[in-house]
Amino acid sequence: MLGKMTPTIERLGRESLLACVELADACGWSDELSDWRPLFAAAEVTGVRRDGALVACCTRAPLGAVAVLGKLLVRPDARRRGLARALVTRAIEASQGAVVSLVATDEGRPLYDSLGFSPVGEIVALDGRLAADGPPLPPDVTLGAFDLTRAVELDRALTSCDRGELLRARAAEAVQAWSAFRGGEFVGYAMATSHPERRLVGPVIARDPSLGAALVCAVAGIHRVRVHVPSFHWATVEALTTRGLEVTARRAELTLGGVASPLATPARVALASQALG
Repeated sequence: MLGKMTPTIERLGRESLLACVELADACGWSDELSDWRPLFAAAEVTGVRRDGALVACCTRAPLGAVAVLGKLLVRPDARRRGLARALVTRAIEASQGAVVSLVATDEGRPLYDSLGFSPVGEIVALDGRLAADGPPLPPDVTLGAFDLTRAVELDRALTSCDRGELLRARAAEAVQAWSAFRGGEFVGYAMATSHPERRLVGPVIARDPSLGAALVCAVAGIHRVRVHVPSFHWATVEALTTRGLEVTARRAELTLGGVASPLATPARVALASQALG
């Protein structure tokens, strides 16, 4: 058993990738290296070690107007020693006035409440295999090869956030990605990365949110998928559940002080991930 700790928080580099995956596994999360590579590329990863072993970590993705916290993990035998609070407090201080946002598990919610976070929305997690007859795109919308440069520009225009590094990192892991065009205008994009048992869909951004379900289906293909959709896109949730997905969790999206997050825009049909917003 670990004794009482006075945490020394350090910035973790890419050499800690495997240690983070192993820590996630010890906490009951089925993470892969592909989950963590975008985090090390687009976020600050901090952690606490004991006798050289990583026992706690947290990520903070600075996206301009908002900083997204995620992957708050503490090894079971290192809990109730203030490590999670210290890591989140450090992340808040590093955010320097940006809106601080996160998606909370039930287990982490009491800590976030005590630090002044308040709910501003809800994220619906869906999992399963979609029926072959996905919702069709409108006749004036076509799919084309994924254009990262235009995706970054559209994303910035619709979210007021700088997610360029995040999108580049996610695109590098993507096994499927599409651009959507209406009359030659770039109006949305979607991408999916691969896990051993499923595809993880996200982010999905659409100037017209009614395109959301069709874009999710386009990158899902015949594969089992997981996707995280803001609950105000309930029409998208219903379209996906009608075609075979099941709601597996509903988690609160919180911000420090309950300030509105720039990411909470109708254009954000699906999150990049819970840790990246």
